[in-house]
Amino acid sequence: MACNNAQEKLNYNNNQNDWKNDKLIGEVKTLVQYKANVINSKNRITEKSRIEFKKEYTKFGMISFQEYYDNFKELKQDTKNEYNNKGLRVKSITNFYTMHSKMVQTNQYDTDGRLISLSIINDDSLALNARLEYNSHGDLIKETGIQNGDSNKVIFEYKYNNNGKIVLKKQIQNERSEKNEQVFIYKYNKSGNVVEETNKSNIFGEIKLTYEYNSKNKLKKSSEYQNGQIQKETYFDSKHNQTLIKYYENKILNREMKFEYKFDDTGNWIVRKAFLKENFAKDEKFKPVYVETRKIEYYE
Repeated sequence: MACNNAQEKLNYNNNQNDWKNDKLIGEVKTLVQYKANVINSKNRITEKSRIEFKKEYTKFGMISFQEYYDNFKELKQDTKNEYNNKGLRVKSITNFYTMHSKMVQTNQYDTDGRLISLSIINDDSLALNARLEYNSHGDLIKETGIQNGDSNKVIFEYKYNNNGKIVLKKQIQNERSEKNEQVFIYKYNKSGNVVEETNKSNIFGEIKLTYEYNSKNKLKKSSEYQNGQIQKETYFDSKHNQTLIKYYENKILNREMKFEYKFDDTGNWIVRKAFLKENFAKDEKFKPVYVETRKIEYYE
């Protein structure tokens, strides 16, 4: 039931704080982001800024409404979320304007706040009906349901270390007489932070992510490998904002993206400038490519 369709992508972490997921500091009420591409890199002249998205948050940090726009400033999709008195998302209504379609997801929870069933209706037709089961650690162990008329089942198996952290997760999916298996392996440092995450599957091969932290246990660098070859390195500042991304092809540095920020008094960035250096073209300097700005309103 692992959905590749973005319209039907499942989110089991319905009780997570969206402020944290969006890397926001403080009690943000609304967030509107704009983007302007650089049309003259020498003089850093940009086109007229266009809106990318708008998000509205509840007082407990969950997204109540969000909308996304295309490159022509046309509304692409919007989503309205409803929550129960425990702050758990019980219903989401999404409109896709380019496809003229509508998706409604309804969630049900157990007394511990774990998602145990959901249904997705696309344009008044049931697209997915799923049930979820958990182990004593609160981790998902079984996902069963019917998606677009096909029955499918996903089983999850775990191994834990002495601190109760997952060191191995196996995901077995049976769908349309096919069996797909993925294995996730996790390694931690003494502080309990993940330092290595490996995903092995019979479809994608092996993908490995490594993480490095500073003396305050904040992430400062992540690296991504595919089948043993370096793909990307990402560097972060103390607020977990990306400052530099290095992209590789066949183990050779291909291009680099650099970011510069301006922050508000709360610590959230309100201006982000992106610069590109194309190493394959033997660029010696970073060239400006776009500027993103954000308008942030806070709860009083």
